[in-house]
Amino acid sequence: MKKLGTLTAAVVILGLAAMTGITWAQQVCPNPNVCAGHPECCVVQPVALLAYESVPHNSPIFRVLTDTTGVVDMVTILNPPVAANGVKVNYSVTIGTLPPLSFSAKTKQKKWTSTSHGDCFTISVSGFEDPKGTTDITDFVGVHTINVNTPAFLCGDPQNSPLICFQDKEISCMPTPSGGTCLPPNTDRNEDVCATATVM
Repeated sequence: MKKLGTLTAAVVILGLAAMTGITWAQQVCPNPNVCAGHPECCVVQPVALLAYESVPHNSPIFRVLTDTTGVVDMVTILNPPVAANGVKVNYSVTIGTLPPLSFSAKTKQKKWTSTSHGDCFTISVSGFEDPKGTTDITDFVGVHTINVNTPAFLCGDPQNSPLICFQDKEISCMPTPSGGTCLPPNTDRNEDVCATATVM
């Protein structure tokens, strides 16, 4: 009987510990996309930015970059552009729930500059395979279901985790709030999706 009592007590203690652990995890990670220093209880998705064309189309602003907080960067046109023939670099980029996209690219021309990500370049790409399927990317105007296409341009140091922007096709969007618009003010259709690349 004593052994049974000890076993029962152990089960109760373990059960309480498990419940406490669950409660602790919920307190530490109320949002499963925010890790808060505890990777054991949170899921972190790679952050992607959406890049919109500015209106009017002859504006010096080439792209407006957004995330869930609002407009986070402006890519403006350099006039004139500058030749920037770089070396081929191997990259891997993760966008939303798509498998990692691996390809090689080299810079050709410094054509734009950005507020937060440095100079931006046209690129020559090889080895890129169009990913199958769609993924959802969220910014401050809505949840966008997109199809990711060819890498279009690169911002930052090509040798050190640059931001690479891909052409995309928007399949659908759920605006936030409901009934709103899926475009930020003074912008046109969704043009690109950008994410930080890992140099391989």
